[in-house]
Amino acid sequence: MRIFQISPIRTGSTLIWNILRKIFSQIEVYKANQLDEYVRKSLDGDSNIKVVSTIRDPRDTLCSYMIIRYELWNGNNIINKKKLDESIDLLRGYSGGFDDFIELCNITDNLVLRYELLWEDYDYIFNEFEKFFNINIDNKIRIKLENECNVKAHKKIADKFDTFFPIENNIDLETQIHGKHISDTNGAPDQWKNIIPKKYKGYVTDKFKDILNIFEYK
Repeated sequence: MRIFQISPIRTGSTLIWNILRKIFSQIEVYKANQLDEYVRKSLDGDSNIKVVSTIRDPRDTLCSYMIIRYELWNGNNIINKKKLDESIDLLRGYSGGFDDFIELCNITDNLVLRYELLWEDYDYIFNEFEKFFNINIDNKIRIKLENECNVKAHKKIADKFDTFFPIENNIDLETQIHGKHISDTNGAPDQWKNIIPKKYKGYVTDKFKDILNIFEYK
């Protein structure tokens, strides 16, 4: 068995990848945000690959990405339509992975974890893994994994770096945690309602209408 963790960016995928690689330390756990050539060839040629994915309200994903891309934490940048369009295009394009993710869900029987349910609920993650992989994760292991992979632990790693860019200089290679990886709200759901200006809320919602409908976001 091999495990592929394939999800759009900024959807909790790094958390899930870190938990997976600790549970299944003896096998390959490959992380990707797109259906690149390696992923497509592997899925076509190996029926023993298990695919685990994460999905998040794309409006929250958009905000999470923009906070990093435009360094919104420093208060010197504002959200305008140009920045929104650039970010939406990236998320829906190859780099962001949302459109590839829709295709992935149509071609493979993958486990899809909802960000809004996995956020600060590690038992949800462990319970879904138990069902999908037909394994048992006892309470002792659950506590250990949560302590190693919770927001506090990952934020401690992220705080070693001052910023996000350039990412190759601001990332922990073992965990793939980078500078500014975790927001000031600790990744709390529904923050798009507070971040996206009121005049753009309907515009952004319309841009992600298909994804919102497919994954039943309101």
